[in-house]
Amino acid sequence: MSPDQIKDLQARQARAKAIECLQHASNQLNKASYYIDEYVEKFKTARTPEERQNLVNWAINHLVSSIQPNLGIDALARAQANLVKHDVLRCEL
Repeated sequence: MSPDQIKDLQARQARAKAIECLQHASNQLNKASYYIDEYVEKFKTARTPEERQNLVNWAINHLVSSIQPNLGIDALARAQANLVKHDVLRCEL
């Protein structure tokens, strides 16, 4: 394999990994949306201020403890670094 072919392969792999990481983040956010929608419905039927306050608190807790850590932000950052390293435009002068 020539050096140019190796560079092209690395660039394709970097782009594929970036897509994989973005799709994972999208899936996690869709999942979060589903759970937040459940809190919205429960909030609409809550009977007391305490119930409503608790539902908002639970929703915040869910976003911070369950969603943010699972977004794969670290993997996205690595994918971005690999794109910078391998997916460069070749300019001919």
